[in-house]
Amino acid sequence: MREVQGDLTVVAIIVLVLLAVAVFFPAQARGDDWTFGIQTGGAVYFDAEPGPLEITVWKRDQVARRDWNQTMRLTLVSPDRQIVAEAVIPDFPTERMDRSREWSDAQSVTLSVDVPMKGVYMMLVTIDNDSYGRGILWTFTTNAQRYVIDSGMGHVDGTRNEEIVLALPEVPGDVCFQPTRAVTRIQLTGMPQSVSQVIVSDSNGRETRLPVAGGNTNHVVVAGSHTLDRTWCLHLPAQQVRASIEGVTHWNDESMVRLPLWSPGRDTYFDLLPYRWLVTPYHVTEYVESGSTGNVEFTLFNNGPKSIDVSLSLLTQLCAEPVGEAQVQVGGVEATLSTSSVTLAPQTEATVTVAYQVSGDDTSQQVHLLAVVDEGAYQTYSTLIFEPQAKERVTYKELQLRPFLSERDLFGYAPTYPVGTEPYFDPDNVPWLIAEGQLWRRDPDIGWARVAGLFETLAAQHGPGDWSLPSSRIGFDASGAAYVVARKGQQGVLVRVAGNGSQIQTAEIPGDSRGHVILETFSGHNDQAQPPAILRYTSLGLPPRDPNNKWGVDHRLELIIPRIEGGELVVAEPIVISEHCIGMADHTGLTSPVTSKDGKVHLIWGETSDPAARHTGVPTFVATYDLNAGTLSDPTLVGYAPPANDVHNVPSLVIDSQGYLHAILGAHNQTFQYARSLKPHDTSSGWTSVEKVAAGYEQTYVGVVVTEDDTLHLVSRIWRRGAYFPGLFDAALYHQTKRPGEPWSKPRQFLLPALPHYSIYYNRLTIDRRGRLYLSYDYWPTWTAYRAELRSLAPAGIGMGRALLASDDGGIHWYFVEDDDFR
Repeated sequence: MREVQGDLTVVAIIVLVLLAVAVFFPAQARGDDWTFGIQTGGAVYFDAEPGPLEITVWKRDQVARRDWNQTMRLTLVSPDRQIVAEAVIPDFPTERMDRSREWSDAQSVTLSVDVPMKGVYMMLVTIDNDSYGRGILWTFTTNAQRYVIDSGMGHVDGTRNEEIVLALPEVPGDVCFQPTRAVTRIQLTGMPQSVSQVIVSDSNGRETRLPVAGGNTNHVVVAGSHTLDRTWCLHLPAQQVRASIEGVTHWNDESMVRLPLWSPGRDTYFDLLPYRWLVTPYHVTEYVESGSTGNVEFTLFNNGPKSIDVSLSLLTQLCAEPVGEAQVQVGGVEATLSTSSVTLAPQTEATVTVAYQVSGDDTSQQVHLLAVVDEGAYQTYSTLIFEPQAKERVTYKELQLRPFLSERDLFGYAPTYPVGTEPYFDPDNVPWLIAEGQLWRRDPDIGWARVAGLFETLAAQHGPGDWSLPSSRIGFDASGAAYVVARKGQQGVLVRVAGNGSQIQTAEIPGDSRGHVILETFSGHNDQAQPPAILRYTSLGLPPRDPNNKWGVDHRLELIIPRIEGGELVVAEPIVISEHCIGMADHTGLTSPVTSKDGKVHLIWGETSDPAARHTGVPTFVATYDLNAGTLSDPTLVGYAPPANDVHNVPSLVIDSQGYLHAILGAHNQTFQYARSLKPHDTSSGWTSVEKVAAGYEQTYVGVVVTEDDTLHLVSRIWRRGAYFPGLFDAALYHQTKRPGEPWSKPRQFLLPALPHYSIYYNRLTIDRRGRLYLSYDYWPTWTAYRAELRSLAPAGIGMGRALLASDDGGIHWYFVEDDDFR
């Protein structure tokens, strides 16, 4: 294998994808030069005509926010989401600040690119250390005649409302938008006290006057007095406002996939929303060799309220007046389109296929799928990229993600196995996983196969209905049978699959299973001689223990013991462990809250606490259930997981080959804590003093396994400052180890984000029976305008798409998993 350093990979990628260079021009501008001033992050969409496209962006920094670096980053992409220009406007120098003013002088940068063919270009706007953009003020000028602004801000733990925030009180201006419903509530706040009214007009000149009192207004505008399918404009006497427009900046239904789009003028506005996500994916990379054949599927989607006719063709070159064909030849690649036209009803999708055949070695080629709506009303294109098949595996010490590029584009990750959740391995090292809502097993002879009859068995034995597999966890017993939890409403069922996937048994889990139901999974040395133990977390529906911290809600924690009696699967009545459990954050890290060995089931949990107690963190307890005696030990306090009353910092408990228990006390952007039991197989006879896992590091989301030599392997998300994005924080995945008798190693970053500020990876660390580490992840950045690139994430959703890494050398090098790796 050859090793590729992450930095060299990034340099090569930048050289390949940058089609134009953005030149930085430091400058200053007076306030009266600006026609509008935006105080959010987001994106801008330009309806670009063939020829040069120029965009100049101006930025001011808020003088009061000098403790934050507020570098602005701009990424311009073509309709097929290839990066064509990037630029940075730096933080304004502190020593040049005029402290008597609210805003600094302006700095600017210009992005220039040659547009070969009409289409919508997107400029993503991100701000270091400020995902909401409140600490900057920016504007832009462009030679594009039409453009719309996406006010999508960063991630918030609450209802999404992408307010339009303007901060130019000395200048009047307009906010123009397309209403999406007949009755639209418009709420404006924070306007100057001198403003007495705001006018709403449609493109026919009809007006409604909204009275303003105390800088605020909250009114309903009815389409009966305006034309619903025309552009509306808010005419602001002063551009100091926080505008919330129902159906534009927020919405309560998903009948249409929305975007918070607006423009500062009626003439510059164009209706992008009906055509958003018209063709996806935006680009696809196929890795081929001579003799390769294949099919690539593209999805067409009509996001508008009316039917549309889409004409389709293939191009080998982008040009001002394209003439496409149903079949094209480029180099040694022949591509054929499955259909030349599609009619789409509102809110429907269709699939078209491009079949290809490679006859030569010259395979670094591109073919474009051109889509034209209603004879030219709108057009866009996706690109099919053919690259030579890699001849050898590439391993990485560090992987750098890049915006708008998938793992397939960056690293050649093209899995042929079901891409779903993390894999688990039975005692014979046969992999299992959950993908597409189904349970899969890789048969050594026939490859991956879905476990047939699972949902039919559930319906027959426990009643028909909407059965699902709510958890990705898969457990095993000594016979090699696999276990998963199925659910319908509050009804939970434990499913046992044996006989190479051909025998299915079920047993209902007593009680309400709407909360998290967690199976014990293999973490390295737990023997699981019996069916895996179950922990169930049920919210008690009470207010948070600490009224100032919504993450500290009481849960009932129950231990549930399954067993095999007379060949039948039986689930015992739940044993209540705690009525003050902090709960379970199971989406990231894959905590190990229960582990079994030699007839004993050991469990770990955190509890809420009274704020008056002033705990440094979540009180974390352990206990042991003796399967033979049927007894549960008293809880033992191990330590405190910082901060208090926060469900993010759930703990993990693993066992080594000698029976010693290792507790990792989670944290939320603080340092994990660690302790080891003083006696094997015993949670009650004392623990080592709690020590910091990574002093000075801000960790969240525990994922830990133990290899054959009793080395602990820990993966966590860590906030970083000044690493890849200088002067700000971002979030990367780090790996560290603890060998027997040695301290924890220093955390080492190995998966870096594509964008600054908040990120989460929904990472899940597992281990096979030979000691190979597997890491499944799904990168999710804070920027909603970027996440809306995926239609599934526009209203809500998780992740940009899963990928699976593995390491054969204990986390030093990682590689993307191929199907042969499962053999």
